[in-house]
Amino acid sequence: MAEPEPEMSNHTTIVPEPEAENSPSSQDIFLTIYSLYIFAIVTGNICIILTIVVRKLTTPTNLYLVSLASADLCIGIFVVPAGILGYFADSSWGPIICSLCEYFAHVSKAARVICMLTIAGDRFRMHVLTTKPPWTIPQTRWNILIGWTFAMLYAIRAPIFYSMVTETFEKDGITSSLITCGIRSEYVQVNNIFILIDFSFLYSIPLILIVVFYISIIHRVSIQDRQIEKNGRMPNNEVKKERIIIMLILLISFFGVFKLPTHVYNIYVYWGPGFFEGANDWKKIANLLGFTNSWLNVIGVVTFNTELRQEFFALIRGKPRKTGQVAPLPEKGAVNFNEKPNDMAKTSQLDDDDVEEVIVF
Repeated sequence: MAEPEPEMSNHTTIVPEPEAENSPSSQDIFLTIYSLYIFAIVTGNICIILTIVVRKLTTPTNLYLVSLASADLCIGIFVVPAGILGYFADSSWGPIICSLCEYFAHVSKAARVICMLTIAGDRFRMHVLTTKPPWTIPQTRWNILIGWTFAMLYAIRAPIFYSMVTETFEKDGITSSLITCGIRSEYVQVNNIFILIDFSFLYSIPLILIVVFYISIIHRVSIQDRQIEKNGRMPNNEVKKERIIIMLILLISFFGVFKLPTHVYNIYVYWGPGFFEGANDWKKIANLLGFTNSWLNVIGVVTFNTELRQEFFALIRGKPRKTGQVAPLPEKGAVNFNEKPNDMAKTSQLDDDDVEEVIVF
């Protein structure tokens, strides 16, 4: 009897080489890694959320950070544990638990991508579209609410497609079967279409837009430097620009590189040659790389956001927060649009705090 696949996948679960791929040593390694991922994701993202909420760091960027950390937290609570449960008796879950786990997994993955895209759009609006007022706190809350609503609607297919199913496979003339949480047989073909939809709307398109937004910010900084040089002064944005470039490289690495293997695996298996020897272990590795984003995000925030890091340590030490450290953005209409172009260029120039807000994963 083969053990079910550790990660609750968005397709029918079939194990091509059950005996070779589910050896005790391999299982112990993956269970240990999954447990460490749960600890890192849950602990790190709870610290971010508590720091922003308890210390009252109410800015649009920090609200987006809370939303992103909440999505990562859902991955640590629902998605990664599903991989551990997959090693044990799936039949004891029941169809309701199976559908709920898959639903929350789909919601958290979609919400995370939407949060990253919204953060990039917010930075682009503030630093490139300088003729438009920045989003206010109420507008930011509405943006977050709309994003999560869209993610919940996008994931509504999960409780419809997923249930406890019996999978059969044959090896050396012997037919074996297993009960696992997978796609109902009547929805397999439809789910294969969603594999391509997910690749487009949860990976390719968001990645392209995020890169375009941040490259535009870098270009804006370069223009400002040239304007300063024309006035006979030395540009003061070189270090800031370098930090943004580093951020962009890390952003592409975190989101692009780590999310790509899962999409490539699904497309290869369900739109290409099909399963191959060792496919189950490759699926586990691809899933782990995808989960890596959820704890690397914490490291990125702590590394580049100096204020959030300082407030976290102050929270740990129990130090009271100084009043007036972080002021919310003014309500819409407070921006002076009668400024001269030169003045507008000066006010739109990135300062140190702006760079820390730009560098968000």
